[in-house]
Amino acid sequence: MRRSLYALVLGGTVLLAGCGGRQGVAPAPSSPRAASALVSFAIVVPARHQAGRNRHLEYVSSGTSSASIAVSPGGTTASVNCTSVCSGAVAAPIGSDTFTVKLYDQTNAAGNVLSQGATTQTIVANQANTVSLTFNPVPAAIAFSLASQTIPAGTATSVPVTVVATDAQNQTIVGPGVFVDSAGNPITFTLSTTDSTSGGTGKTTLSTTTVTAPSSTPITLSYNGGAMYGTLLHAAASSGSVQANDYGITFTPSAVARYPMPSGHGYAPIIAVGSDGNLWFGESGANAIARMTPSGTITEFATTNEVQGVALGPDGNIWATEFNGNYARVTPAGGVTEFHTGHQIPGPIAKGSDGNMWFTDTTGNAIYRATVASPPVVTKFTVPTASSFPYAICAGPDGNVWFVEAANAGNRIGRITPAGAITEFPVPTANASLSAITTGPDGNLWFTEAAGTSKVGRILAAAPNTITEFSSGVPAFSGLSSIATGGDGNLWVAARNAGAIDSVTTAGAVQAYSLPVSGSQPGAIVKAPDGTLWFSDQQGFIGTFVW
Repeated sequence: MRRSLYALVLGGTVLLAGCGGRQGVAPAPSSPRAASALVSFAIVVPARHQAGRNRHLEYVSSGTSSASIAVSPGGTTASVNCTSVCSGAVAAPIGSDTFTVKLYDQTNAAGNVLSQGATTQTIVANQANTVSLTFNPVPAAIAFSLASQTIPAGTATSVPVTVVATDAQNQTIVGPGVFVDSAGNPITFTLSTTDSTSGGTGKTTLSTTTVTAPSSTPITLSYNGGAMYGTLLHAAASSGSVQANDYGITFTPSAVARYPMPSGHGYAPIIAVGSDGNLWFGESGANAIARMTPSGTITEFATTNEVQGVALGPDGNIWATEFNGNYARVTPAGGVTEFHTGHQIPGPIAKGSDGNMWFTDTTGNAIYRATVASPPVVTKFTVPTASSFPYAICAGPDGNVWFVEAANAGNRIGRITPAGAITEFPVPTANASLSAITTGPDGNLWFTEAAGTSKVGRILAAAPNTITEFSSGVPAFSGLSSIATGGDGNLWVAARNAGAIDSVTTAGAVQAYSLPVSGSQPGAIVKAPDGTLWFSDQQGFIGTFVW
């Protein structure tokens, strides 16, 4: 379909240039002017729709307020203001003429050009002439439209993506014309995706990377199923001033694989990633430390006692604490060397910025510093608050080591310097049952509260008396058990009682994702080198939580 300009020849008389002369002097020859016809035009403007979708297929925007028409050769022009119709007339020479028409969003041919068209037509004298043209839209903004802004992670899929352009009056543009700028130059949009992933880009691709004309036919976004957090769709214009509205797609995580623990063994209370890229963990109910490959192959190595905590050391080995006071070094090949340190019931362990290993003694109410030399040198530092039950521990961004005091008598976040000086900071919520702590992507310390309504807390490393707790979005009585920094710039929390894993932004916004496993009770959580989140579950398996 095309909008027509109806050229009606209202006259066809040859106009002669008159000239006079003095008596007795022959007049100079006259020069005839080109014959012309008066071309009238009428362009219907569709009624405006609240959704901004009313427009002609040719493309006449419902935001049209005026029109201009120029004729070449001759240079004649005309402009009219529009209501429901733009109507007027312009003189056009008999013969081959080029008609250029522009539609504006303000009166008197002012403001933004909404669309324009040009065509060459032969005007014949003494008959009705019809001049037809297609308007090319002038986009002011371009955006993307998908049926859903979320895509399940871990499964290869393809989804339709529609490119939507709007004019300066926010009216949706349709074809069949091509995109042009206000000067009538063609515009090409280059489309691209930017993947947010620690495992490399290129996991999403578009079936079409250039767009030159409006179309209702979707293009295809293909996702290869790799570890992903999200992707951003972007369109860049070759010319003109066009606002590009990027479209962010979230890849919803899912537990896509489960690897059962060895028969008779419970679950892994703490998981660490080794220098070999494998997962290392202790097993409840077994005197062993286990190594699991990313493909799920589990190998056990015997220890004297049940392993309580595991962490990667500065020497590339895994260091572990055992029930009844052992401290063990485990090589990537599985060689176990144990040292008896004399402490009581050790808890989690972490590598400090000073190159030593630090671990808690829950019943001994102490923090221990141990060298990685053989035999290790172990130093005890007593926590000031009695019976505080120091538990989870991590290296801080400030060169100190931080830990939580889980007992109600403690209910504090502790900081210990490399020299052993301890400072405690009370948590606002009483009897919070502090369970885990980690350094967040924002350079602060983040911790979890397992008791009551369950909260995620943040303590500023530079101002540790400033503690903020977040509970909005956390399912009630979630029993938050572990926290880790993900590759997407967020924190991730295992919500044991809710059967969920929660995403937490550094602003404290929480989004809970239920695990697709009946009765799931996630415990430990850790980020693997490829960006995948791994978690242990009290149902007796290790699971992947893929982005």
